[in-house]
Amino acid sequence: MKFLKKLVVLCCFSSSVFAANTDDTISIQQVFVTEDGSFAVQATEVIENASADRDCAPGKSWAKSWAGFGATVSERMVSVILSAQAQKKSIQIRTSGCQGDWHKITSIYIKP
Repeated sequence: MKFLKKLVVLCCFSSSVFAANTDDTISIQQVFVTEDGSFAVQATEVIENASADRDCAPGKSWAKSWAGFGATVSERMVSVILSAQAQKKSIQIRTSGCQGDWHKITSIYIKP
């Protein structure tokens, strides 16, 4: 029974320590694209949950408001971001880890 209690405590501790995804709702200030296809957005504010979870660019405070993805991502994600920016709608982004100096976007939801 003691072993089971320790295992439950360890599992709970591990899931909170190793949780890699964060969700934030942001408004898009600007969009950045490179010739190799990397794509990023700058939020009008610091991306709070992602920045609290990880520091993708230590010493670069500007990076806390940027999120993006590499060239291999679906064109649908780019379309959703551009659509939200054109409509001046907020988006909810899920980030996991870093893409260079940016928080890496893994999914996007346009807020109503």
